[in-house]
Amino acid sequence: MNDPMPQFIADFKEVSSILLEYGWFISPYMTGGEFEKIHDFCSKIRDSTSKGNVDKKAITENINLIMTDIIFQPSYRAFFVFRSKELPYIKEYSYFLERSILHYYKRDFLSCVLCLLPAIEGILLSYYGWSIGDERKPTYSQLIKKIEESKKMTELPERYDMYRSTLVEFLRKWIFIDTHGADFDISYLNRHYILHGMGKKCFYSANDCHRLILFFDLLIEYLSLEEKKYYIFIPDDPLGINIRREYYLTLIENDPNNKTMIKLEEEFMKENRNYETEKEPPKWADIQFRYMLETLEFYEKLERMRNQQK
Repeated sequence: MNDPMPQFIADFKEVSSILLEYGWFISPYMTGGEFEKIHDFCSKIRDSTSKGNVDKKAITENINLIMTDIIFQPSYRAFFVFRSKELPYIKEYSYFLERSILHYYKRDFLSCVLCLLPAIEGILLSYYGWSIGDERKPTYSQLIKKIEESKKMTELPERYDMYRSTLVEFLRKWIFIDTHGADFDISYLNRHYILHGMGKKCFYSANDCHRLILFFDLLIEYLSLEEKKYYIFIPDDPLGINIRREYYLTLIENDPNNKTMIKLEEEFMKENRNYETEKEPPKWADIQFRYMLETLEFYEKLERMRNQQK
């Protein structure tokens, strides 16, 4: 069966092939205007790369800025937690994802990463079919290969293959790569570096959180295709989505108690000599302002098109 959205397949492959070099890929949730922004930026990356002008840090910061507006949305995160509880393999570790999002909206990015990273390994072990008490735990290469060789029948095989390949490349090139081959110029978000305590560098920026959250967005889509669990719209309660969204909003908006708590906890953390504070945490007001500008630009564009047709 051919995919009903062949252009989506082509666009996803084109953009993700560029973004994966910087530890990113696009979100399955991205729509027209959102996608155009990242597509245009990928064209700039391609042009600068061809000219030998590559500033990895600047590129990753710009990718993060574009992707933040998608990842930070409370509705998407509430839906993310709901879906993690209904799918096989991942539902056994959904409490890691639940807690990670609470940490994320409290700007506790260190705890967010430390929830999500071990969840990856646990889910992959479950997908592999291994559990404690079995013979020797499979290697990271075996865990990745299990996904790579998965050939389950789905209603959207092209999309399934594409998601699978993206997940495999991200795991192989970034999360599980040997530290000798890791690109630490971009990030220290590496399983071995973090969980073996191999250094004191920051692996818990908002950027790092976003990359891990995005990985789970794609993993959830991948497992949804296997299980044939689809949603056209985000469903309403009593599934716990609305109440989570509202709670996330209380964490990110100007609640005085929450602001005091976050500020005080951050001051505690700063007393530790190797802790690095997040210089530019996501701000809901900035995201809303960018959305407002984009909406105005969209209507101005429509008005120009109408005037041209008169």
